Amino acid sequence: MIVKSLTLTNFRNYVQQTVEFDNGINIIHGKNGQGKTNILESIFMCSAAKSPRTSNFKEMVNMDTNDDFFVISMDYSFRDMDSNIKIKYDNRGKTFIYNDIVLDKVGELMTRFLSILFTPEDLYIIKGGPECRRRFLDMFICQVDKGYFYLLQKYNRLLKQKSSCLKADADSSEKETYIHVLNDYMADIGSKVIDKRLSVLREMKEKTYAIHKNISNGLEEIDLNYVFSGKKIDDHNVKETMNQKLDESLEKELLRKVCLVGPHRDDIEIRINEKDARTFGSQGQIRTAALSLKLCQADIMEKKCGEKPVVLLDDVLSELDIGRQRAIVEKFQKNQIIITCTDKEKILENNNGSIRYIFVQKGKIIV
Repeated sequence: MIVKSLTLTNFRNYVQQTVEFDNGINIIHGKNGQGKTNILESIFMCSAAKSPRTSNFKEMVNMDTNDDFFVISMDYSFRDMDSNIKIKYDNRGKTFIYNDIVLDKVGELMTRFLSILFTPEDLYIIKGGPECRRRFLDMFICQVDKGYFYLLQKYNRLLKQKSSCLKADADSSEKETYIHVLNDYMADIGSKVIDKRLSVLREMKEKTYAIHKNISNGLEEIDLNYVFSGKKIDDHNVKETMNQKLDESLEKELLRKVCLVGPHRDDIEIRINEKDARTFGSQGQIRTAALSLKLCQADIMEKKCGEKPVVLLDDVLSELDIGRQRAIVEKFQKNQIIITCTDKEKILENNNGSIRYIFVQKGKIIV
């Protein structure tokens, strides 16, 4: 999978700019705040249908123009076929277009283009709250399984209905009856969400262990476990367990007017050498763990989709020593790599391969 060119119109700090990429290594360099990350963000949006930085598309409209829209247009090759993805946003909403055909559902964009994004914020997968790990896992599964995207949509609609019901001033017996009905649906859909997460996490567990042990020179062992309602869970009787927890929590939910049970509250426990990484991990251990998880993602993405994803490295190589920089580049030597940095001289020193340099200054692209 290769990105050939990208055109940004009124996106972030770009008014109208086009950039072309080589098949191998591309280094986007320039001072901070010039728009380097915005390029990677727009490419990633073509695979995930959402930004890794915000859920509000309006925030991505260029604030220095009088226009209230943006357009991302990306030409790429997928299985030796040339394709195009466009993402448009205006005051009527979002539009996703594949090869000039408007997609009826956002989920139809999934799996058409594959990318994996590494950012300094990946550390929060380890040291952030449960929502960071859920978002990390959900966004990844959506990229390789469009069915999961629709499953999440269904669950979130049910969650919204239940939240509204809990907060409503209604007769307590009527409210309780309605919530029992919603809980049956939530146990059905929610258990399917958890089953999907467990399936992917099981695969990640084995691969991440091997990758992490290699990166840490055999000094560290990483372990991943799914945590449902405060307890580790496997794939046995998930629906039954969720039904039971929903029943047990009903009185507390009615009292607090909050949905307390379901995949929206779950977590992924990450342990390094049998210790909780979030609590006890050093900065170096956290960085290595986050890197291992992302490298694992790339492996699974290629296995499931039969195509190598485009690798997006947003200012992360500069934080690694030369040995680890080379290890990452060697890992992805057959992938297209797009890197951002402030100092191109400190990236991939003594690299013998071909590199395309792209300079960015104040929303202008200079090759």
